Amino acid sequence: MAAIRGAARSATPAGWAGQGQVAAAPRAGNSLDWVTGYGLVAVVALLFSISGGMLWLVGYNYDGLTGNPATKIHPSTYLLVLMFAWRACTFGNPVGYTLAIADRRPASALLAVMSIMLLVVVIVRQRPGMAGMIDTFVAPALLVMMLAEDDERTFARMRTVVHAVMTVNALLALFEFATKTLVFPYRLDGEVFMNDLRSTALQGHPLSNATITAIYVLALLSGSRSLSMPMRLGLVGLQCAALVVFGGRSAM
Repeated sequence: MAAIRGAARSATPAGWAGQGQVAAAPRAGNSLDWVTGYGLVAVVALLFSISGGMLWLVGYNYDGLTGNPATKIHPSTYLLVLMFAWRACTFGNPVGYTLAIADRRPASALLAVMSIMLLVVVIVRQRPGMAGMIDTFVAPALLVMMLAEDDERTFARMRTVVHAVMTVNALLALFEFATKTLVFPYRLDGEVFMNDLRSTALQGHPLSNATITAIYVLALLSGSRSLSMPMRLGLVGLQCAALVVFGGRSAM
């Protein structure tokens, strides 16, 4: 990993980094090592493009009520935790790295701590829904914390991935609507819900698609300055057409 340059405020007491040296905290604007950078891009790609219906096809029962509890956690979350462990270890001071990014993203750190505490309570009380809380609360908090280093090259790759995945998602939705064929239909424990002919596309469920597509449209309207105006308007039109075939009230 490329050395993190420049002095930064210490995140831990002296001596934790070894030989009396304090590890430098990651600074905003620094470049992530290539493993972490591309790993985080892969996390976003998996998160936006891999649904429970796809996972079922490879024997991974993500959406169902039965099966191994380990399969109730999305592959993107596993990869994110792996990237966090890699970055913390290669930084040279795992505790210092964790404290440094938590200091820069305190709200996300609070969400992560609260979610982990809630997770412990659920496990102790032997209640269901343990894995869902990891995907819903812990993973987003951890991702935002890891992005605290503000690596613009990683952000640029993430933007490209989101544009590409959402474009494919919309085109697939329109294809499903035109052909009345669901490529990746919603499944629960393997049972296909074929009575709902709304498009499922890459996200695997019309309501999930509607919510994410609506947020993406707002992002296109308010940001995406790197895209030309005709390109932005074209993407907005494509996504609005996809919203119609998703038919999701959650898009409001």
